[in-house]
Amino acid sequence: MPKIAFFDVFPDEQPILEAGIRNAFPNTPWEVHFHPKSLTKDLIPQFSDVHVLSLNTNLPQNEAMLGTFSNLQFIATRSTGYNHFDLPYLQTRNIPLANVPSYSEQSVAECVFMLLLALTKKLTLALANTQKGVLQKNAGFLGTELKGKTFGVWGTGATGIATLEIAKGFGMKLIANSRTIKPELVENLGVTYVSFDELLEQSDFLSLHAPLNAQTQGFFGEATLLKMKPAAFLINTARGGVVHMPSLLKVLETGHLSGVGLDVLPHEHLLMRRAQLMETALNPSEHQADCNALLVEQLLMLHPKVMTLPHMAYFTKEALERMAQITVDNVVAWHSGHPVNIVT
Repeated sequence: MPKIAFFDVFPDEQPILEAGIRNAFPNTPWEVHFHPKSLTKDLIPQFSDVHVLSLNTNLPQNEAMLGTFSNLQFIATRSTGYNHFDLPYLQTRNIPLANVPSYSEQSVAECVFMLLLALTKKLTLALANTQKGVLQKNAGFLGTELKGKTFGVWGTGATGIATLEIAKGFGMKLIANSRTIKPELVENLGVTYVSFDELLEQSDFLSLHAPLNAQTQGFFGEATLLKMKPAAFLINTARGGVVHMPSLLKVLETGHLSGVGLDVLPHEHLLMRRAQLMETALNPSEHQADCNALLVEQLLMLHPKVMTLPHMAYFTKEALERMAQITVDNVVAWHSGHPVNIVT
C-alpha cells in the first residue's frame, strides 16, 4: 500500500487533501498521515518508510533530513519556492520534486498594499498611541498618499502582475523590471519596463517579486539600496534572502528610505521554531554565522521604520484551498506517470 505523509498541515487544508487522495485512488487505498508540525529529525523514524512526502516549510531539506527515507519516490512541496531543497541530492536519488507554481498571487499582492498603507499612514505608531489612550498627533504621524506616485515591481510573474493591477487602482504610475517583458502589461495596465537602475532611481514604492536563487541571493545590497530614492519605501514578500539584511540595517541607520515592509526573513525558519532557535542561541560557537544574522534580523524587526510580518502574505483561506488542491493534482499526475509542475 502506498504511504504518503503530509507535514505543516493547517486545519483548513486537511479535509481537501484527505478527500482529494481518497477520491483520486478509490481502488488503490493509500496510507495517509497528517501532521501539524514541520518535519524534523525527531519525527523521521515514524515516517521513514513513506513513498511520498508533502511539506510546506522553509526548513532546509538536505541529505541529512531526507537520506533515511529509503522508500521515498516523490516530494510534493506545498509552496512555490523550493530553494530550501537540496536539488542535487534529489537528482542523485532520482526523486522528482513538484511545487505549486501559482496559488497565492492575489493574497500576496493584497498583503503588499496592506504593508504599504500601514507604513505610509503610520499605522503602528497610531495604534500604539491610541491603545494607550493618546489621541494627539505630532509630526511623526504625517503620512504619504499613493495616488500619482511611482510604483515599481522587480519581477513580473503572477504575483508581480497581481500587485501591479492593484497599484493601477490606486492611480499610481507603474514601472517594472523583469527577465521577460510582457507586452500585455504594457498595453492593458500601462506598465513601463525600465532598466534595473531606472527601477531603483524612479520608484517611490518598490515591491520585490523575484525568486531566490544563486543570482538573486543578497541582490539588494548596500550599493543597490542606496540607489533608491532617499524617501522611497521597500516591500519584500518574495524571499528573505534577496535582500542583504546587514546592508538594509546599515542603510536605514543612515536615514535612507522612509519605510520597509518585510513578510520574509532569511532566518525565519529559526525564528519561527523555538527548538531550532534555542539550539542556535545556546551553542553560539557552533552556529556563529546564524547568531550574527539573527541579531541583525532582530534589530530590523525592532526598527521604527520597519514593519515585519511572520511570512503570512500567502496565508488566506482561499490560497490554502488552492494550494491543497494543486498538491493533490501533483500527486495524482506523478502516480499516473505524467508528472506536472516538476522542478527537478
